[in-house]
Amino acid sequence: MEMKKHAAIFWERLAELDASDYKPYLPSQNELRRPPTVEINNTCNINCLMCNTLMAKRQKGVIKDDLLIQVLQELKAEGVEAVDVHTIGDPLANPRLPQILAVFREVGMILVLSTNGLLLERHLDTLLEYRDISSHIRFSIDGATKETYELIRAGGKWDDLLHNIQLAKEELLPRGYSISSNMVLSNDNVHEVGQFIQLFRQFIDPRWMSFGFMNSLSPDTSYFHRVNLFPEATFPNRPCQLPFRSLWVHHDGAVSSCCRDYHGELIVGDIKNQSIRDVWNGHVLEKLREAHRKGDVKDYRLCDNCFIVDDRIVALFNALMEYLVRKEPDGPAEYYQEKVDRFTEIIQSGGPFEPKFSQPMFVKEILSMR
Repeated sequence: MEMKKHAAIFWERLAELDASDYKPYLPSQNELRRPPTVEINNTCNINCLMCNTLMAKRQKGVIKDDLLIQVLQELKAEGVEAVDVHTIGDPLANPRLPQILAVFREVGMILVLSTNGLLLERHLDTLLEYRDISSHIRFSIDGATKETYELIRAGGKWDDLLHNIQLAKEELLPRGYSISSNMVLSNDNVHEVGQFIQLFRQFIDPRWMSFGFMNSLSPDTSYFHRVNLFPEATFPNRPCQLPFRSLWVHHDGAVSSCCRDYHGELIVGDIKNQSIRDVWNGHVLEKLREAHRKGDVKDYRLCDNCFIVDDRIVALFNALMEYLVRKEPDGPAEYYQEKVDRFTEIIQSGGPFEPKFSQPMFVKEILSMR
């Protein structure tokens, strides 16, 4: 029954591809649905190629307790139950993590923890102490070999990753934590997906492994354009959902509408002198939303230089991978990699991209990967 369920999900995602006039979904109303982000620090211990956070001009810092309490209390009053805590930094690079988590516990807010994991050992006792408000950790890992990992995760050490993820398995999993992973795929690492599953399934249930295709996260899009797997399936990210769905509160109280606001270019308010509701309903944010509704964002440099891979491809790829790891949970790396290579080949095949979605041959090729 479980296999049939996930096979059905795969076919459902495939059916969604049958639309050559695809456009990004534009919300009909403004609702704070996606977990908002409260940046507890904008410092990181490495400088990944797709992030390149060293280029950020915003002042580095750590959020103060009184500001954090104010933000969390306001968000809770708005019905928010959980928040992300990273923007262009890694939360485990925060030297005040114990005090931060104490505030989350005091307010009664769940913390969503995503990290490169390289500093986990430093905070192991803290994570165990506060597992009531943070009981899941997601490792961001973009390679299955030392060479590829250290190329993409610049400054990170492969041996440190393996040591810390082993600690998570031994110390966190038995005490109620769950562990997941995310791998951002590009021409630099797509050849290692099979190895990734085979290697990391000793630490992470493969059903908890997610995969994304690189988008233009960094304001400097040169690396993205160089390693993007699907340039024919890449579109300007407008209308963007983020101004309609979420907020990013920076460590200094400034509120942005974008996850890639390295320089403070899309500030729509300031929590030090405005409420969350006032920012959300304010004219600055509404002006940005209207620009996205009209598809004219030339006055917003960051939006005008933002690109995204068709999200149907991401959904289909993850449905396919979940189907495969459920079908062959102990399969060799080659089994998964063969399917990944074929998937990539099909999407990359010549001709205009969008019409492929409505061609029977395209659907037939995807189905053949079973």
